[in-house]
Amino acid sequence: LRTLRHFDVWALDPYPNPKPPMNGAAYGTTYVPPKFPGPDIRTEAEKGELKLYTGNCHCGAVMLALKSKPLSEVFVMEDDCSICVRNANLLIYPENTHIAIHGSEHLTGYVFGQRTYEHRFCSICGVSVCIKPLDPGEEITKDWPSERRKELMETLKTTTINIRILQGVDVRDVKEVKIERDNEMSSVPPLYTVD
Repeated sequence: LRTLRHFDVWALDPYPNPKPPMNGAAYGTTYVPPKFPGPDIRTEAEKGELKLYTGNCHCGAVMLALKSKPLSEVFVMEDDCSICVRNANLLIYPENTHIAIHGSEHLTGYVFGQRTYEHRFCSICGVSVCIKPLDPGEEITKDWPSERRKELMETLKTTTINIRILQGVDVRDVKEVKIERDNEMSSVPPLYTVD
């Protein structure tokens, strides 16, 4: 449904009938995610306040570690931009220093619209892993208000992570915030169309 244009997925009743949600694990061997091969990225001082999350794409070629407050205390966003809706992204915005990525050579990027973000996904299995902000350059930003340029500089210090790839995270436990941009980004077309 998310690939249908102008379809309001948030208007759906997630459980329209009295059946409980499907338990895929009941149908056989459960998926066992690969273990992050790197060390714990938290310092000893951070271990008391920050939790270590690990995650990966489906095939395991790209793995990451993230140090963060518990996700129930972190701003989590689901916005209505045209690609995030299609990927069902639930996003957090940690600083680059709070993330370690293993297998980044398997990440492929996709840039569209205003060319300020590169959506990175696994080149093998296609899972959306993260979004890297890009500096669009002086030619584009010269007419931006100073506050927007300042915001860009702060954004460049972060990497947006799709929490759906993190192990042990129940998305029902996060305080999800839906952001509607008044169609600012939801109507931005890709660089091509497929008929």
